[in-house]
Amino acid sequence: SRKTIVLSKYLMALILILIGGLMGLLIAYLPILTGRADNTAEVFWGVCASASAGLILLSVFLPLIYKFGSEKSRIFIMIIFFVPFILLMVFANRLSGLAMPSEATIITLVKLLPLAGLVLFGISYFISVAIFQNQDID
Repeated sequence: SRKTIVLSKYLMALILILIGGLMGLLIAYLPILTGRADNTAEVFWGVCASASAGLILLSVFLPLIYKFGSEKSRIFIMIIFFVPFILLMVFANRLSGLAMPSEATIITLVKLLPLAGLVLFGISYFISVAIFQNQDID
């Protein structure tokens, strides 16, 4: 069924992100295991944040691909990447006066990022199922 097709793509994406995260942890822990570093929590949360960012990006990209196809969705994906970057470049002077969040705030946000990624990934799955079920396939 169409729901199964969407589920398979989402499961594959999740499995690949988990494999990438595990490989990242392994590579990042090598200096710790050899005694050259000791920041295990920082490494763990950094890898979790990276995997969560991947989940969040896929949560946006997969429904776009189901809606517009792989060719047309590339345009939207480029816009999603470049617009925030361009806006940051344009408004960089105004942002320089803002205070940075505290370390505790950043740590809290990083710890909440995996949950946010999974929630968005779940919502994205249902959006993709709805899009794919409403499409005419010849």
